[in-house]
Amino acid sequence: MTVELRWSLDPSVGVGVLALAAAYAWLGRGRLDRARRAVWLGAGLATVWLALESPLDALADDVLLSAHMAQHVLLGMVAPALMLLGLSPAMAAWLARRMPGLRALTEPMPAMMIMPTVMIAWHAPVLYGMALESEQLHVVQHLTLIGGGLLFWWPVMEATAAQSFQRLGPRGRLGYLLMMTVPVGGIGLTLLLAPQPVYAFYRAAPRLAGWWTPLADQRLAGGLLLTLGEGIIVLAAARLRLRGLARRPAPVRSA
Repeated sequence: MTVELRWSLDPSVGVGVLALAAAYAWLGRGRLDRARRAVWLGAGLATVWLALESPLDALADDVLLSAHMAQHVLLGMVAPALMLLGLSPAMAAWLARRMPGLRALTEPMPAMMIMPTVMIAWHAPVLYGMALESEQLHVVQHLTLIGGGLLFWWPVMEATAAQSFQRLGPRGRLGYLLMMTVPVGGIGLTLLLAPQPVYAFYRAAPRLAGWWTPLADQRLAGGLLLTLGEGIIVLAAARLRLRGLARRPAPVRSA
């Protein structure tokens, strides 16, 4: 079959991204300590726009579960991390003071509980199928993935972690990150090892080729979560570990 790889160009997505960029520019007045932070924020917003507006969105909505999983990784794990890297300590402090409930939700324990709950709930077959059939619910799914990702990364990034009452030390951050591999890996393994397609929508979706079955697509989706999704977390944990080793004072040698 022929699949139309179209750009969505939904005005609501463009307006949302531009609104976030404008809010960041306003917030950064006198609070942006390094120009490169704006580059990180721009990369995060670009990731959101590409995930929702590029042909990846058409493939995810109509044909491929694997494309949908890649989209979810971009929205839930990649874009939020990049956007938080764009915040300076002063900007993060302003947000923590002025946004109701933000400080409470970004403490390590609630942040760690919210993101796995969001991921597991939305990837349950019933809710997943409902989101694919309802455009409004699909928007909610994407917004909660982005929001959950922002909460998840908040206690880990230097600028934002400083706003938590219960700050994690290097080992705490490492453990926090590695705990997230459990729900991500659980979903990925379920898709990779399931003997039958899990989601009815993709069982009935058009095929790109006769040999590309719904089960093969599902296994690719599981593999993407296990490699891309888990890999992002493991890379972040490895970076924290290396930074911790670099900061450790050298042992004093006796004469």
